[in-house]
Amino acid sequence: LIVHGGADKVVPVEFSKRLMEIIPHSDKKLIIYPESFHEIFNDFDREKAFADVIEWLNEKTQ
Repeated sequence: LIVHGGADKVVPVEFSKRLMEIIPHSDKKLIIYPESFHEIFNDFDREKAFADVIEWLNEKTQ
């Protein structure tokens, strides 16, 4: 799971997209939060981001 803020000014979202391309595993997921910046868990979409991570973890641990 990779989460990235679409408005990140520190690390371009293209870096996460590229990382997704080079990860050889097929079980991968990228979530982009368009209005969030670099610190997703301290930003506009923090509640959604936490919920998405918890949902992903629950899926992977069942």
